Amino acid sequence: MGTDWLNRRSEPRVRTRLRSGKLLDRDKIFLTDCSIFDRSTHGARLRLFANVDLPERFRLYDEASKQLFDAKVAWRRGQDVGVRLLGAFDRFLVTA
Repeated sequence: MGTDWLNRRSEPRVRTRLRSGKLLDRDKIFLTDCSIFDRSTHGARLRLFANVDLPERFRLYDEASKQLFDAKVAWRRGQDVGVRLLGAFDRFLVTA
């Protein structure tokens, strides 16, 4: 397999450095932890910490920015997942 699939992005992605995230279902039930490898305004490349089935739509919580995004699976290769970010929630409170 070549790298042609990497060039189909509609916007450039920026590599992130050791960025952690959490995946939640739409009811905010925890699914798995992940690493966020690349980010753009409307997408991200994730590596899941566990090989779990993902619903088509879910939430991505970016621990560094403390933002919660509505997300959709764009592609998946094993535990690497490309997601389309459909929008961030304006308010998301994190309680310890």
